[in-house]
Amino acid sequence: MVVFNCFVHIAVTLMVFGLALRRGFAMPAALLAGVLFAVHPGKAEMLLGMPLVLPTSAAAWLWAMVVGIKQWAFPVNMILVHPLPPALVSFAHLSPADAVVINAGRLMYVPSIFLSLAAAALIARLYRFLAGQEAVIRYLFVAAVFILLTGLATLSTAQVSLGLDPLRLWQYQERLSAHPVVLDNLAAAIRALPEYQKARDYANNNVTPDKDTLERINTVEKIYLKAVSMDPSYGQACYDLAGFYAELGRWQDAVAWYGRTLAVDPRRQEAYFALGRAYQRMDKPQEAVTVFNRLLAAFPDDEKAMARVINAYNVASDDPQSSVYREKREEVLAAYEQWARRKKYGAVDFFNLGFLYEQVGGREEALRFYRKALELKSNYDKPLYRLAGLYKQAGDLKTALALYERLVRSHPKFANGYLNIGIIYNALGDANRARYLYQKTVDLDPANADGYFNLGYLSETRGDLKEAIAFYEKTVEA
Repeated sequence: MVVFNCFVHIAVTLMVFGLALRRGFAMPAALLAGVLFAVHPGKAEMLLGMPLVLPTSAAAWLWAMVVGIKQWAFPVNMILVHPLPPALVSFAHLSPADAVVINAGRLMYVPSIFLSLAAAALIARLYRFLAGQEAVIRYLFVAAVFILLTGLATLSTAQVSLGLDPLRLWQYQERLSAHPVVLDNLAAAIRALPEYQKARDYANNNVTPDKDTLERINTVEKIYLKAVSMDPSYGQACYDLAGFYAELGRWQDAVAWYGRTLAVDPRRQEAYFALGRAYQRMDKPQEAVTVFNRLLAAFPDDEKAMARVINAYNVASDDPQSSVYREKREEVLAAYEQWARRKKYGAVDFFNLGFLYEQVGGREEALRFYRKALELKSNYDKPLYRLAGLYKQAGDLKTALALYERLVRSHPKFANGYLNIGIIYNALGDANRARYLYQKTVDLDPANADGYFNLGYLSETRGDLKEAIAFYEKTVEA
């Protein structure tokens, strides 16, 4: 990066001298700058707005006084091409995935190579104009110039240090911004950065955050609140603020802002789910059921919405008040099946019904719907895999083996199919065949931890501890 910045400085210097002296190497310098842009697009703004500390800034002024005084057009051109307005609004392009733009906040300052050179050239021209004036006037003029130079250099140094302090930079950008979309994206960008991870860790472990972490949390909260105060109907900011509170375990605040999100945007499905989950976390099943009922009423024929509500009830089935959730789960499941019958059945519909019944413990119904899915599409991998798994769990290894083998014949790259065939052969006492199948599993899927674990277990049982350890290590890495 240091080498790259040196090349940027060289390119800018050559371009400035070329424009100032109107020599032929101005165009090659511009081409060099273009190449640098192509190599590192994130530095594009920096070329015309490089932060300067005092020594570099002073040198730029001196160079300009030497080479710029003979060209009237030079200072005018430099001022016109200096991208100060784009630099000042560069923060408007923030997104969570663009950390480079966050760092570009350090470019929001006055002194730069072009502007310093242009101002120095103008001052040099004024100095020549004052040559015939009293010495005291000239001395006062020179003193004013150096005071201005020192002030600009100090501002430049302050802005560079600002760019090196993420928290101060976030607060600075928040003060400058006057658009709720920018603020919402800025807050999201802060939450996506590693520095914010500590705040989430504190919340998950119910630990009081330290001063720096608390300041980060407060900064994000202020940004979101400023965004929604500027535009109360901006649903995305309301939703993101609610998610921010939920992330910190502040469920009362989260519920309030999810409710406000739905007030301004009643078609936002994610807000319904998030609000329902928040009530579940607060041990308020009746309120959760009410929210999910509102969701199903708003989206009566949405298959995915019904499936997600069933899953939400199923996840909460271990709750002490789970009888409410179980009753509603069966009710929604029955409604889902009735809805499926009203439409033309397909293999995917039957599989979805089977999967939902399997999730809530309805094994016989799941078997029935998986078989119906396979009647319509005999090589459909998902019902084959789930059906084989149900038979394996029930101890019917022969039927399970036949289904898994049918699966890998139709889908020879289905790694977990080979894994389960290996497990069955190992249970039947054929360790060599099981080992071959486990190896095939990890060959097809190098990130398959279960395959490595089973290979390690086989190596351990036959006494090869060194090989077993190697496989167990791969299990952890996978």
